[in-house]
Amino acid sequence: MSHSDPQTFYGSGAGDALVNPAHYPEEIVCFLSAESEILELCASSFSTLIECGCMDGRFLPWAHDHGKAYIGIEPVERYVTQARHTVEALQANAVMCCDGAENICAILTDHGIDPRVAMAFFPFNSIGNVSAIMPVVNALAQSDVGVCISTYQTTDLATDARRRYYERCGYEQLRCRTTQEGVCFEAIGGLCTWAYHVPYFISLAHDHGIVFTAIPFAGIGVVYFSKNLYPYEWRQ
Repeated sequence: MSHSDPQTFYGSGAGDALVNPAHYPEEIVCFLSAESEILELCASSFSTLIECGCMDGRFLPWAHDHGKAYIGIEPVERYVTQARHTVEALQANAVMCCDGAENICAILTDHGIDPRVAMAFFPFNSIGNVSAIMPVVNALAQSDVGVCISTYQTTDLATDARRRYYERCGYEQLRCRTTQEGVCFEAIGGLCTWAYHVPYFISLAHDHGIVFTAIPFAGIGVVYFSKNLYPYEWRQ
């Protein structure tokens, strides 16, 4: 399973096109809107939101508005700097960490966060952009936090929406390949982003001690809830 270096890709600015709303097909707009609804469903289950791959603090304002403490984990320094400006402007109960989710246990310890009242949230397929998935899953299992992961399905519909999205972003020589792990898009300049097949990802997590429930949403998305988070409203 190949990955580019996401710190280089995003640190250079090459990934900024991915968060420009002008590039979003309607499917991506609906996907992102549904992410906020997912957080609302989980909100009573945590008092600290740990956003993994938060970029410039995507859900920092949401956490502030909902009275949640916030930890932003982001490996790209320039995004962290932008997010810290938002923290200051909001006077938010928030900390930004220039780090990767594979170090979540140390981050929890360093900031005195009780994992029993925290939720690690991976928005906008940030899980598909990490350079090595297994260390992240292992760290999440060891951390004992609740986990909610928002990512893409690997259906033809989702793959087509992703293709149009990346094309709108202007990535050249876009390539798509399907493996036993999932569907990967790559392009010149360092784009490398995965959507994992649900059975593969659930099995991988189970092997590391995490039991996930996978729920499709917004036509092209799938959200993974750890067993202590699965919202009551979605059990009906």
